[in-house]
Amino acid sequence: MKTTIFPLMLDLVGRRVLLVGGGPLAARRAKDLVNAQAHVLLVAPQICATLRDLVDAGHVEWKAREFSSGDTEGAWLVQAATGLAEIDSAVAREALASRIWCVVASDGGLSSAWTTAVVRGSDGVVIAVSGGY
Repeated sequence: MKTTIFPLMLDLVGRRVLLVGGGPLAARRAKDLVNAQAHVLLVAPQICATLRDLVDAGHVEWKAREFSSGDTEGAWLVQAATGLAEIDSAVAREALASRIWCVVASDGGLSSAWTTAVVRGSDGVVIAVSGGY
């Protein structure tokens, strides 16, 4: 089902964002969130080298475990990027029940929010929005 969406930019400075997943996609999302000056809470049993660097530098707080009920508490935004449908779906359900915007990287149909593709040029920012949702 095609959904009518409302484009929106978020000020995440100092706001908690829950990121679930430890692979390269989660790392890309984490870098963008760090650049937005969000307080990033990462939940994943294992993480890739790029995420480890962000954690070691103090840019990301890491809980080395699986997602569990209650992890969305206090978050302004949730991003599920595990690539595992069962986990991403559980993250999305909890976020929805808590009225927290959620981006599900593996399945836009589960999402209540979507990220845009951003290209940063030397003369400014160009944003390209996906037409999928």
